Amino acid sequence: RLTACSGGCCRLEVNHNGQWGTVCDDGFGDDEAALACRQLGDNRAGSRMKQRFGGGSGPIWIDDVSCSGQEPGITLCRHTPFGSHNCGHHEDVGVCCGPACGAGSSYTHGDIRMVGCRQSGGACCCRVEVNHNNRWGTVCDDGFTDRGAQVACRQAGRSGGRQVQRFGGGSGPIWLDNVFCSGRESNLAHCPTNGWGRHNCRHYEDIGVCCS
Repeated sequence: RLTACSGGCCRLEVNHNGQWGTVCDDGFGDDEAALACRQLGDNRAGSRMKQRFGGGSGPIWIDDVSCSGQEPGITLCRHTPFGSHNCGHHEDVGVCCGPACGAGSSYTHGDIRMVGCRQSGGACCCRVEVNHNNRWGTVCDDGFTDRGAQVACRQAGRSGGRQVQRFGGGSGPIWLDNVFCSGRESNLAHCPTNGWGRHNCRHYEDIGVCCS
């Protein structure tokens, strides 16, 4: 699992015998970070490790991790025996899944993508776009709240979520308008809306969200 996320990077923790613990950063590199992110369902290029992310508690489960890249999970890479290490929690490793946020970066996760991203207040803020009938389009900010942002971030494989009204800058169809999410939905399309393509918006009203 990824915890204590900030600025797109999170502390990596693994479960052993029903208990969560951290991973020491000794030997841990970008290849290991990419494998951990893939294990969590994030296959984007650009994943990287963050040394001394720190802040964990409880057991430090593994140290000196070295992966070939073919393993299905981080605990199946070469490492010290579980619980054997010479580390403190200040050495807990962090991983940053996907490309760094900023300079108009973007990322896609299934039928949602985040476009025109920029860093703001320790979060990555981007325009929300959704795919309908194999065509990408934007979401109008009418009715959109932080609950909708939380749904969008979760759908995109991220945590947190706050909305940015009039993020703007999109083109093509405006797919969704008057999106009223409870915050429990797994997909923006599951929230009450006007229906696909039904709106009274312009692209300057394209919603943005800030995810952790």
